[in-house]
Amino acid sequence: MTDSRQFVILTRLLALTVVLLLLYINNSKSKKIIKNLDNLTFDDFPLFFKNFIANKLQSNFIGLTSNNIDCLNFVIRNNYVNIEFEVLYKEQEVFAKKLIDFAKKKECKIVRLSYKNKMKDNLYKNAIVYQLKTKLNKEEVTPYVVEVYKTVFNCTKNTLFHLVF
Repeated sequence: MTDSRQFVILTRLLALTVVLLLLYINNSKSKKIIKNLDNLTFDDFPLFFKNFIANKLQSNFIGLTSNNIDCLNFVIRNNYVNIEFEVLYKEQEVFAKKLIDFAKKKECKIVRLSYKNKMKDNLYKNAIVYQLKTKLNKEEVTPYVVEVYKTVFNCTKNTLFHLVF
């Protein structure tokens, strides 16, 4: 084999190795992002929503909760984020009222609907979903969601949230 042919083969192998290494690093970074999003605080919300809106979490519907009672679901529709609160437990009803009051103060349209999920403590009753038609863009979503969690659920900067799919 000639020196020039060996050089071409080695160059191609090196290029392939670099591409594979970059793919591995990129894949590792995305796994870290998702893995680290299991114990979120308010400080982590900007990164979380940035990745969510950019579809890096591979879902247009995702929830955050600290205790299953304060679970808010986020839905991307037409590049905006809307917020949903599904009342699955009787003890959530008081928070639903607070959320409705919050939405009224913010002049946010709120829609009451059901996905036909059953309440966890009354299997004969459909869970009600309160959907805030916020149409938040990526700059607005974090401060709005933090305000909801603080105002409605009395969460603090130290509250730890986890993902719900």
